[in-house]
Amino acid sequence: MPARSFPPGPARVGGPAELRGGGGPLPVTPLPHVPTILGAKLLVAGEVRAEQDLVLMGRVEGSIGVPNHALTIHDGALLRGPAFARIVTVSGTVVGDITASELVEILPGASVTGDVTAPRIYLDEEATLVGRIDMRRADAAVRVARYRLDRQGDSAPR
Repeated sequence: MPARSFPPGPARVGGPAELRGGGGPLPVTPLPHVPTILGAKLLVAGEVRAEQDLVLMGRVEGSIGVPNHALTIHDGALLRGPAFARIVTVSGTVVGDITASELVEILPGASVTGDVTAPRIYLDEEATLVGRIDMRRADAAVRVARYRLDRQGDSAPR
């Protein structure tokens, strides 16, 4: 059987080592910005922390912290606990306080039971909010939320 030659280019994943250019490690190509998605059939009990955007489509019974990123609570999703992110967008249900360093959006059909703290807040007329809105103390609330998140990370089992 004649030997096959491959045009130069990126390494092929899953082929024999000789097809990958000598058996060395595969090159790592960064993916474009892709959020982490917690699926609709997923239940998380405890703390969720991420260093990238996060989309909740399922249920979290605990806190979510993505301090430098966006958090989206999708339609049909439930968060029962506090949320802290740069931007929080709610289309589903949150039972807990929300703190954002930039913006909280509560969209049509969303339900929030808890206090909302952010410098900018959008509350749609078809959304439900049972709690307080505080736009003046957003900086202090963000500092406290970051401190708590850092402290929790320090005490996490390794």
